[in-house]
Amino acid sequence: MKGIPPAVLMLALAAGSAAAAPAVMAPAAMYRQTASLELPPFDSEEVAALILPAAVFARTADDLRDLRVFNAAGAALAWQRERMSRPSTQMARRDSLARILTLKEDADANRLEILFELERDAVPPSGLEILTPLHDFERAVTVEGRTGPDAPWQALAENVIVFDARRFMDVAQREVGLARNTCRQFRIVIGAVTDEAASPVREIMRQTGGEGVETERLTLQRRAFRIDRIRWWHEAVVESGHEDIRTAYPVEILEQIHDRTNKQTRVRLSAGRAPLTRLAIETPARNFSRRVRLLAVDTEGTRTPLASDTVARLQFRALNREQLTLSFAERRCGELELVIENGDNPPLQITGVKAEGATYRLLLFVQPGAALKLYFGGNPEDPAPAYDTVALEAALTRGYEPLAARLGPVGANPDYRGDAGPGWGKLNMKWLMGFALVLMVLVLGAVLVRSTKHLDAGA
Repeated sequence: MKGIPPAVLMLALAAGSAAAAPAVMAPAAMYRQTASLELPPFDSEEVAALILPAAVFARTADDLRDLRVFNAAGAALAWQRERMSRPSTQMARRDSLARILTLKEDADANRLEILFELERDAVPPSGLEILTPLHDFERAVTVEGRTGPDAPWQALAENVIVFDARRFMDVAQREVGLARNTCRQFRIVIGAVTDEAASPVREIMRQTGGEGVETERLTLQRRAFRIDRIRWWHEAVVESGHEDIRTAYPVEILEQIHDRTNKQTRVRLSAGRAPLTRLAIETPARNFSRRVRLLAVDTEGTRTPLASDTVARLQFRALNREQLTLSFAERRCGELELVIENGDNPPLQITGVKAEGATYRLLLFVQPGAALKLYFGGNPEDPAPAYDTVALEAALTRGYEPLAARLGPVGANPDYRGDAGPGWGKLNMKWLMGFALVLMVLVLGAVLVRSTKHLDAGA
């Protein structure tokens, strides 16, 4: 080996050592983004809670495994993730039982009059629903009530239009809301619509381009209005367990395409990988009902269905109904696509989209005067941290209210080195190790050749 230049041997040994020794760098250097944790003044160890903003979700793995909190000394702090919720109540409908006292038909006036009385313990109703097997109808409903057989009647609802316009679109209204009351007896008068201006079907058809409204109306007036049952209901406050605390996240319209061939409107949305659960469209249009689908689009363009429903807005006189929201299971993705089925109707003008989703917070113990930073945007394939969070869970179980932490401006981590190794600048360790192995093979080959020559010479 004395013929091998010393410089080559030293280079080979150095390369072999570099290839064998793992890269050593500060843990914080493995993360692309960083921001400081800002805390209110405190004097002793506390539990802090940081609500994660949209900027963090945009650059983290689905389970936040690439998120770390380091102190000034570079030590990682244990944290626990929590999806925020709260106890909830909601208004629910409950039946108010009533029995029929009389039923009268006035053929000349083309109306039906029904008298009801509540059962002994029934709660006064907030409204009623007319259950009928019929479609494509319009009727005017007036409801009066009184506290007893000898008390005067008082108006609770006047000339409310109930209708079904299924022949033209999937729209119906069979409920009648009542004024607040303490009545025990009710009189319902159901008549045909005689005022053209009072017809919601006519108004809807004029705005959506429907035809044949007059013919349909004349046909309906000659058909008996069959009622299977009238359901009386009141509203009650009921507990519904826990509900998610939702946060508004920014969503941007990237593109809006009106596909006349497929009779669709497709709206591409930038979702920023936020944990979304609800989407609401904004449009100035009125008196419409459309089927819509929401799809998640991954980086390869694959589309996954998230939700399918009907969005609608009906506005005419006392009729005011709106459903513009889609709800779905939590999903984080960079892009969404909203598909609106227009049929033969003019496309809806979508002026904006509002999005809401789950609210997550990090819980961790903090010391007075500690300078803490949040780091994220590392390798999503790295293993998730396994922290001991028993003490955190115990503090939360006792109802302890944590300090509210805030996240400072998010920026690029100036110390980020990714896969770079020490002492070689930004040189990728994979290339360094490959070069070292090739150099070692060449040197060993040279040694073998020299040794073979010496053996041949000696022979």
